[in-house]
Amino acid sequence: QAFTFSSNNSLISINTAISYETRLNAKSRKSSLLELQDDSMTPKKKPRKMYVERTESGSVRKLTNKERQKQRKGVDRGGDAIVSSDLAQWAAASSDGSTDEVAATTDTATRTSTSTSETKETKRSKSIAAKEDKRIQKLQRRAEDEAMSKRAKEVITELEDLFQEKQRDMSGILARLRMLCTDFGTSNSSNDIRSITSRQEFLDYKMVWAGSDAAVCHVGTGLHKVPLARLQEVFLSIGKKRVEINEVIRILGPFPNVKNMLQGNVKVSVGGGESVLTFTYSSMIDGTGKELSAAGSEQRKVDLKVLYAADQAIVCTTSIDDDGAADYFESDNGASLLVFFREKDLDGELDALRVL
Repeated sequence: QAFTFSSNNSLISINTAISYETRLNAKSRKSSLLELQDDSMTPKKKPRKMYVERTESGSVRKLTNKERQKQRKGVDRGGDAIVSSDLAQWAAASSDGSTDEVAATTDTATRTSTSTSETKETKRSKSIAAKEDKRIQKLQRRAEDEAMSKRAKEVITELEDLFQEKQRDMSGILARLRMLCTDFGTSNSSNDIRSITSRQEFLDYKMVWAGSDAAVCHVGTGLHKVPLARLQEVFLSIGKKRVEINEVIRILGPFPNVKNMLQGNVKVSVGGGESVLTFTYSSMIDGTGKELSAAGSEQRKVDLKVLYAADQAIVCTTSIDDDGAADYFESDNGASLLVFFREKDLDGELDALRVL
């Protein structure tokens, strides 16, 4: 029993020693592994940025946190360079003109940035100024057009009054026609007559004055020249690139008035600053209601040179073969002139003439 007891104690001591040695070896290996770790495996701390400024003497001075906060708030913008600690050390150690080079580079960059900003601002200012100039010019043109249109309407009103007189003042009529065509016609009439002929609805006009019977026959049927016939009214309807001439003739005696209608196409030709209306009549409806059609070469063509055209009035001449230097207002007291004023109630006029 004594041996067994001793033997058991020895076994316990051996086991305890082995366990202790195992723990000691493990701790030793862990310590060795830690010593063998490479420095590169240890994470490095990022270098802290240091804020500096260049002083008046040319040296570089580190900024305190308070000064940096003031810079961010815009209180003091004397130095705004943000560099790493290595660059700050290099800048502080440089005393052979390197600081001046850095300053020169910074100044150059600043000037370049400022120049670019000024260029963009200049372009923006020029663009705004150009748009404003265009707007002002547009308003000026509109005001001028409105003033001219107002004055033209006044001249047309004066002509209407002259046409109502029993004893017509020919010199006054021709003088105002000259003013209307010379001052308010020319190039504007080309655009206006194009607009009138291409409208989607007809505009109705009434012939209020003709320089001669030949001028009337130039656009009408000429049937008023037969015995016992008198021309009452001539109406011009134009639009949709179409033209209609309604000619009302009174027959002396107990006979009703007669209406002849000419229908066809209309075309505007512009050249040399002048506009020419061309009527191509393709049909005629006489006083009995009979329609006569024409085709091809049988169609009648009528040319009129436009001297003035607007919604309110159209003035034209039958003389189109001249060189443009002819005085239509002095030649034979305006014998080639035809004047049409806007008629707002064509049906009412035809009904009053008992030909509707």
